[in-house]
Amino acid sequence: MADINTRPFSKNYSGLINQSVIALAIATLAVTGQELMKRRRRSGKHFSEPGLGRRESWEFGYLYQGRSWAKIPSPPSPRGWPLSWVHQVVWISETEMNRLRGVDASLYIRFLRGCFYFAILHTFSTFLVLFPLHVELSEDSVSQKSMTRASITSLVASNDGKHLLWVHIILLFWVTLTWIGTLIWVSNGAFRFRAQQLDFKAEYLASDKDKNVWHPHPHPQYGFTETPDAASYQTQPGLPLRTVMVSNVPPALRSEASLQEYFEFYMTRHLDKPAIGISHSTQPGFLNKSFAFLFNRAKRLPATIEAQMREGTSASVDHPTSVIHPENKPMIERVVIARKMTELADLLERREEALKQLETAHLKLAQRTVLAVKSAMAKKNAGKPVIQSPTRTAAVAAAKSKSHEEGVEEDGCHMTEQERMEQLIEVVGPFVEAFSLAADSKGPIRNVAGGPKSKRDFRKLRQEGSEDKDQDPNDASSPTLKHTVNGKTIWEALLAVPRSSLDPYQPLIRLSTLFRGKTVPTIDYYTRKLAVLNNSITENRAKAVTNYSPVSTAFVSFSRAEDARKACKYLAVHPDNPLACMVQMAPQYSDLDWIRVMKSSYNTEFLKDWVVTAGVWAFTLFWLFPVSFMVGLVSIQSLSIFIPPLGAYLDQHPWEQEVIQSFLPTLLVALLAILIPMLLLLIAKKAHTITTLSSLHDLIMTRYYKFLIINVLVFFCVGTAALQSVLQSFKQNAGKFDIIKIVADSFPVAGPFYVGWLIFTTAMHGGFEIALFGLPLLVYPATSSQVTPRKRAVGVRPRTLNYYYWLPNHVLVIHVLMLFSVLNPMVLPFGAFYYFIQIGVLKNQLIHVYAKNYEMNGKILLIRITSMTRMCRAQFERDDIAEAALYSSSEDANQRRSSNAQQEDGLLGTVRPHPSLLRMRVPTWINFDSIRVRTVKKRNNPLRRNPIPFPSEKEFSGPESPVTDKSGTEDVSPIVENRRRTHPPKLPLEGPARRVITSFSSETPAVLPHPSLPAWDDQTTADLPYDNPYYTRAISHELWLPRNPFGFLDLDDTISLKVSIAVDSKSQELGTWLGVPITASPPEMDGSSQSALRHEIPTTPPSELSPSSSSLPQIVEPESSAPANMPKNMALTAATPPRRPTARKSSASSIGMQRLFSEGSQHPGSPGARPQYRSFSQGSGMPASLMGRSSMSTIKSPGLNPALQPDIHAQGEMVQGYNLSRASGSRLSVPAASRAQNISTSEAIAHEVMAEEAENFNSRVEEEEQEARKAMNSRSWLTSWLYKKR
Repeated sequence: MADINTRPFSKNYSGLINQSVIALAIATLAVTGQELMKRRRRSGKHFSEPGLGRRESWEFGYLYQGRSWAKIPSPPSPRGWPLSWVHQVVWISETEMNRLRGVDASLYIRFLRGCFYFAILHTFSTFLVLFPLHVELSEDSVSQKSMTRASITSLVASNDGKHLLWVHIILLFWVTLTWIGTLIWVSNGAFRFRAQQLDFKAEYLASDKDKNVWHPHPHPQYGFTETPDAASYQTQPGLPLRTVMVSNVPPALRSEASLQEYFEFYMTRHLDKPAIGISHSTQPGFLNKSFAFLFNRAKRLPATIEAQMREGTSASVDHPTSVIHPENKPMIERVVIARKMTELADLLERREEALKQLETAHLKLAQRTVLAVKSAMAKKNAGKPVIQSPTRTAAVAAAKSKSHEEGVEEDGCHMTEQERMEQLIEVVGPFVEAFSLAADSKGPIRNVAGGPKSKRDFRKLRQEGSEDKDQDPNDASSPTLKHTVNGKTIWEALLAVPRSSLDPYQPLIRLSTLFRGKTVPTIDYYTRKLAVLNNSITENRAKAVTNYSPVSTAFVSFSRAEDARKACKYLAVHPDNPLACMVQMAPQYSDLDWIRVMKSSYNTEFLKDWVVTAGVWAFTLFWLFPVSFMVGLVSIQSLSIFIPPLGAYLDQHPWEQEVIQSFLPTLLVALLAILIPMLLLLIAKKAHTITTLSSLHDLIMTRYYKFLIINVLVFFCVGTAALQSVLQSFKQNAGKFDIIKIVADSFPVAGPFYVGWLIFTTAMHGGFEIALFGLPLLVYPATSSQVTPRKRAVGVRPRTLNYYYWLPNHVLVIHVLMLFSVLNPMVLPFGAFYYFIQIGVLKNQLIHVYAKNYEMNGKILLIRITSMTRMCRAQFERDDIAEAALYSSSEDANQRRSSNAQQEDGLLGTVRPHPSLLRMRVPTWINFDSIRVRTVKKRNNPLRRNPIPFPSEKEFSGPESPVTDKSGTEDVSPIVENRRRTHPPKLPLEGPARRVITSFSSETPAVLPHPSLPAWDDQTTADLPYDNPYYTRAISHELWLPRNPFGFLDLDDTISLKVSIAVDSKSQELGTWLGVPITASPPEMDGSSQSALRHEIPTTPPSELSPSSSSLPQIVEPESSAPANMPKNMALTAATPPRRPTARKSSASSIGMQRLFSEGSQHPGSPGARPQYRSFSQGSGMPASLMGRSSMSTIKSPGLNPALQPDIHAQGEMVQGYNLSRASGSRLSVPAASRAQNISTSEAIAHEVMAEEAENFNSRVEEEEQEARKAMNSRSWLTSWLYKKR
């Protein structure tokens, strides 16, 4: 049932009724759902706003009107009668569309318009000519009610019909020429859109509007929330136009100085082009650059032989010499080598998750406290005692009082339980009324602020209007002034009461690593975990960039865009290795997948890509067989066997049987086809090392297109029959095999099926897209039920349009129309109707709904649509030159345009000497000279250059060969010095400043209003420097919480909390270590000994700490035997035994780890000790799996390239310090199980957090080691010649 011979469908015109009824039902359901959902406001008076209002006032506003709150906002969708948006969408011009959405979206809508014009043209020409001929002159044996009578097979069955085949040949040429004209019209519009974008950018550069305002990208390619920071957003206009991205950089060139010298050396000499017929924006393919490499080598042979015969010496073929041209030396502004920072990326992502959990815990604390106060107020008003029996609060208060008698002073520790509740009623009680909880006697329901209101009456909806009126922020009903009491929020009230009064309402969490099954306060646990992560992040960011291992990707920025284009043309690959130093123009910053950039290695295993491609082809070709089996399971016969009552029912109702028999298999196949792009995306991410989203999506697009053409068009018509014929040809006489006859008989018969398929596909594509049925609505419940602003802010991001799904489907329909326009013209009117619906639906979605990850200016889409690669790329190159001229500061804008007039010719200029017969002018981008392979004349100077002064043995000895610097010092180039002057590295801080990320000042309010979400921007993409965002993006150390813990979550009504409301007030500050002295006393010491050994953290940098200053157990070193006149640093080296660099006893991470445990390192009876919130038995111990890596040297594999080594920095040092402290028996370790005393809650949390860090560290390192070993063992014999030493 997966091909035309087994698929049940009706060939009569009456069979279209079933498909039309189903399609109409789907369309009605989709349109109704979209109209209702896009008009629905969030419940409550708080969200009743006139006009468009805020995004948070809409229930589904982030889905159906997401672009209304962008930096360049789209007009709000009309809310009049149903389908009133159609009029608005139709009358938005292409220029306005281009301004709102860019070239990619405008080009795609123009392509759909071209397909519609093509289909409607042939509906009124080809269809009107062929359809009457086929119906009237076909054989009489074919029924008049059958759609097969309109096919060419029925026509040629009669004698009169055979004499009219010349009409089909003429119409076939007509179809071909009109489609070529359509492609030219689409391409011409694409270049016109690009010219308009240049005008828009010129206006933007001339104005100062919003240039200093931060507008985040809607889909950043990193998994943490950044903070607006002016230093991180120092944009450089036009930077991508003069920057190249270099991939597959060999280990010898992975330094800023070496890579700069590489470009300066080769770009000042004459080079042969490394590929044939490419532009600066194209990376040559494997065959192209391989043949060019061999051709360039062979071209040098005559000169080499002549030199050998004349001089009698051997001449080098690999390294020719030439005259140096110093005037051609490029001016390189900056070189950025991508570094492996996987540890930092993992820490930031886990920190983001810890912040979400900590914010959720604070919400639970606030809700429990307010509800407890509400219950106490109700009892008090009823005359009942507030406290009826001893509760958990009394037990906690008793423990506090006992601790006070032992010397611990804390606010509220002498208060009774009755006094605590009276204080809570006085401070928190007013918020019960502010949150509208007074009349509610139920538990903490999130939607307690108001019930949902029905808005199904369209007349009421039309009266709301569509004008855009924002709410006055100074209005008393403004969200920012609600949910407060005397200007104070609930969070300030909770901070005002003693922490001991909030202890009974603290949420608890069950530990699962070291103290399995024990419960601790959730806020204390995540606050401590956040402190550990913040310390590791700060330690990693304090390191210089050069401390991280370089990977195989780099970015080189030139002062002039001409130099960048020259590098892409003449240094597209390394002159001595076509698989190294692949150069292409740098993508947009938002197009880079930094996780993949950091993990990329020197990858020349193209054989792996071939194997993956072969696997995808096998999957594509044999998709027919599993689908046939799965569709057979849902056939009427199979269902009747498994469900006998269903079979009996269908036997008595033939209409329902026909509907199920034709609809159910079609629906199953359509749903399976929808999953194919997701599967291809998974394969591409796992099997390829692609660093940009645009390249990844382009790969999926091409593969999905091939899949649809083969399975939906070719194999569906001739698949099973052709395969059976091929198999039978091996067993029988080959003369009986006639594939041409099979194709000729199969394709015309499939015409009636594709008519019904177009009806069903129109409803599926149009209906499901306009209503966003699928993933957007599936994740809506999770987004609407979020309780923290941080989680909701991620869920309400605007969606993106997957061109890799839509373009193959739309091109497939064009293939169907062009194929059957002559075979069976019945498909033409239904194809025109399909594109008519698609234009309106997708244009509406692009204007109101979708954002974009990147903007390619139509390059990928136009090439995939037209396949006119050479001419399109040549015009794209001229457009890039014109855009680069806009950013040039050496000429005036008008002079730049006039000076480049001859070269660019206005982008849409015309070639006047060649007018056509219809007085139409041909656009200048149609230049067939760009298709020819131009031969470059040999220069007069035949001299060859000397070999490049790089160690060739190390440079290409192998992709994973470690390269060490003989001198042991860093070769600092001028570009590195310039980089250090403009972007100074984050030097290690001294003393406590190194450990403290943000110090909370008592003068700074603990609660501040959180700013509203800024308008996001995906149109005027900022040209940011190509720095790793995990290393440079600023982060804030605050909690993002709603003003009202109850009711609907409103992102515009939130606050920033600078401290956490933990049980332990000493650990409340976020982003800091505990502000208490370090204590490293062993548990056997008494309190006096502890006080004597307690000392402060030294203010010297960690590198200058003496061994005696370390709080870790010291090793007694021998006396120095160095000469008296030896320098101090040398004497220290002679006196100190050699130690591994990663095993520093006094590293900052180890010191920070000690500070982590300092609070819990005191005896309960000692002065200054905190009371135990919970007791833990000392029988728990560190699992053996967490102690396996006691030294960093055991992790580093000596046979691996530094880029493939596991990324081990601050986290590894911290885990090592923790393991060393446990091994040495210090107080930092968990006491032995034989001892009878308990440990405090804070001490248990500290050990639990460190144990989890060790577990996470070990799992990450093991995963990176496996990836490295896999990369080392995957070298094939086919490419092994590239790595042989010369």
